[in-house]
Amino acid sequence: LNSFDYFRIGFSFHSLSYLPFACHFSVLFFLLIWRGIAIASNARNYFNRLVAFGITLMITIQVIVNILMSVGYAPVTGIPLPFLTYGGSSLLTFLFAIGLLLKIEEVE
Repeated sequence: LNSFDYFRIGFSFHSLSYLPFACHFSVLFFLLIWRGIAIASNARNYFNRLVAFGITLMITIQVIVNILMSVGYAPVTGIPLPFLTYGGSSLLTFLFAIGLLLKIEEVE
């Protein structure tokens, strides 16, 4: 950066401080989705495969919609970000879904 970059409109170092935080959570969500797909594809029972793909798809859609809302490409709605956004029923639903996903992995 040269000295003229500090005087651009909208430039601040404060906005750059959230970038590592967002990247870490994006990687963690990617790993969670990737592991869910791996569990679903390794399931021997057809019903367990559908449940695992459904849970993974539910998490994937909510993460993608929240990322698009944060960037500004989608209108802001009330969809919570899994495991991060405050909400008791949402957190309970996702914890139950991850418990089901882990049980499917344990059975298979």
